[in-house]
Order: sequence, then C-alpha cells, then structure tokens
Amino acid sequence: MWIDDAIQAQERPFILLHEMHELKLMEKGVSYDKAHEECSSLEEYYRHHPKDLKSALAAEERISMKD
Repeated sequence: MWIDDAIQAQERPFILLHEMHELKLMEKGVSYDKAHEECSSLEEYYRHHPKDLKSALAAEERISMKD
C-alpha cells in the first residue's frame, strides 16, 4: 500500500486508516466495493472525531501484526 506524495500531510493519517482497514476487510473476503463503502464511512467518522484517530490507527496496526 502506498499514499501518493501529492496527498497533503494532514490528510495522510485518514487515508492510511481507510486503506489499512480496507485491506484487512478484503483479506477476509469482503468485496472491494463493500470494503470501500465501509471504510469511507469510517474515514468520515474520524474526520469528525480527529482526537480518536491516533488510537484507531494503533488498533489497525495491532490487528495487522497479529495476522
């Protein structure tokens, strides 16, 4: 997974959360369209609750390291 350099630095954590969660869902057999829809909602939530973003990213990392 990569994030384009054109993405502004303040946007990257939101994109990273979206992409990490999307990948995890697709690894579990969820279609791209369904995973993308769910992750877009997740990303929107954290855009409105940015103080919780750091812990959400940490949780995604812990999930990835367990697999």
